[in-house]
Amino acid sequence: MNHDVSRMTFGGALAISASLLVSVASAAEPLTPPVAPSAGAGQATSAIEIAMFSMLPVEQQALLAAGYVEQEAERLETLDEPFEATDERYAKVSHLMTRERFDGLRDVHRRVMLRMVERVEQGEAPMAACFAPGTDPKLVWEISELLYNTSSRFQQTTRWNNTATDGPGSGGQGNPITITYSYVPDGTQLSGSASTSQLFSWLNGIYGAPGTWQPLFDQVFDRWEELTGVTYLFETNDDGVPFSTGSNAGVLGVRGDVRIGAVPIDGNFNILAFNDFPNDGDMVFDAGDSFFNILGNNSRRLRNVAAHEHGHGLGMLHVCPQNSTKLMEPSATTLFDGPQTDDILNGQRHYGDALETIGDVIDLGAVGFPGETIGQVSIDDSSDLDFYEVDIAAPSTLFVNISPTGGSYLSGTQTQACNNGSVFDADSIHDLSLAVLEDNFVTLVASSDSSPAGGTEFISVDILDPGTYLVRVQGDATNNIQGYQLTVSVLALPMKGCNDADLAEPFDVLDFSDVVAFLSAFGSMNADADLAVPFGTFDFSDVVAFLGAFGAGCP
Repeated sequence: MNHDVSRMTFGGALAISASLLVSVASAAEPLTPPVAPSAGAGQATSAIEIAMFSMLPVEQQALLAAGYVEQEAERLETLDEPFEATDERYAKVSHLMTRERFDGLRDVHRRVMLRMVERVEQGEAPMAACFAPGTDPKLVWEISELLYNTSSRFQQTTRWNNTATDGPGSGGQGNPITITYSYVPDGTQLSGSASTSQLFSWLNGIYGAPGTWQPLFDQVFDRWEELTGVTYLFETNDDGVPFSTGSNAGVLGVRGDVRIGAVPIDGNFNILAFNDFPNDGDMVFDAGDSFFNILGNNSRRLRNVAAHEHGHGLGMLHVCPQNSTKLMEPSATTLFDGPQTDDILNGQRHYGDALETIGDVIDLGAVGFPGETIGQVSIDDSSDLDFYEVDIAAPSTLFVNISPTGGSYLSGTQTQACNNGSVFDADSIHDLSLAVLEDNFVTLVASSDSSPAGGTEFISVDILDPGTYLVRVQGDATNNIQGYQLTVSVLALPMKGCNDADLAEPFDVLDFSDVVAFLSAFGSMNADADLAVPFGTFDFSDVVAFLGAFGAGCP
């Protein structure tokens, strides 16, 4: 499966993401917002946060109402270090907000925005971030809009083309790749932070030991591997060198391509994690956010944040509308687990599906009846061809059926309200066609291309010469991705000759006694009369098969 290289450039802009990964039912009666703390708390409970109180999930409102804000405010004083909101600094974001709005933001969030601008000015790689439930959607949009603006399908940026395993220049659009990942030791200097990583001390404090929380990350990478052409390898070593864009990349036996760390960022309810885009896929969690302390559904909060952030690490941007159907929405929910349809298509567009190969075929072996169904696969561009190899040991009927998958849903770029999007009919991107070929890739045995885009194709062909045959799936000239499901079945043909009709003495002679024996077997539903598909059913097809064999005579 060879693919043309087709990348979407990022135009030097950076991306920062926002995801709210929990949806909690509202309480019967709203809780009362806590009283604002004293001036000594600084900006830890800004007017924005108080105004947002009613938007927070009930569990977080309860924490606040119980006085947690005062405790958190004291801790956050060290994060909100003095910040001089100069005219020069405001000018960098003046296209997004008024001066009054800028002056009203917390120092830590103004610092995040300006750090994003600095990365652009310095030519550094993209970085992304997650936001917790209840974060001011205007703030989420402002940070995101500051760093990227795209109208591409699936909201993509560039993909990986240089990893420790595959080397530089590895993989064009739609081709598989191998990515390694590692956990940085505590004390590692992280990007965009004056603090050093506290990943192990933080997660050990929640889970007890790495042997409990590291498998949760393994599950995240395993799931992306099940859905895309990316192979993940856990790199057991990490030498603790600082995170650095453009250097300190993954090295086999030294550190992973994707490195995972954690540092206190801005406390509860706002930024949950940062992530770099390819070829810098490093992930940094907020070690000071109680969002991750809830471990329900096998720690779905942690896993969905990691899956969302690594989506950015694979080259994905945000997608709207916000309707809890896609992992890469700015504000997601734990109503689902991991990547959904749009996310899967996004990943497969960049790296192919999990069965993706280059210049090879997918070996299905000896398929029986009712056969084998292959799902979560795709044609990822106009040049992609998928080949499946089938071994047929005896004269048989080969049945092949293909149907597009994905359905229709709303999809659009991120906006402030994130309520936009046009209908994307994922079933009708390509007009798929089917073919059965001999194993020389040239000789055509049968084909089907009768249905328009969105329709199914079906082949039923008798294969009289045993051997290896190829099933080819092909799209049209559309340079986009089409998911599909393929079913392949092989059913042995009944013998058409003397043995099927020679049911009575004298054997090797076909006469009226064989006719009587067949009728008796047919009437009693004896296997001797079950000569045609569907086997196990006695009907007129068995009579036709007997008459064909009887007419052929005996040597």
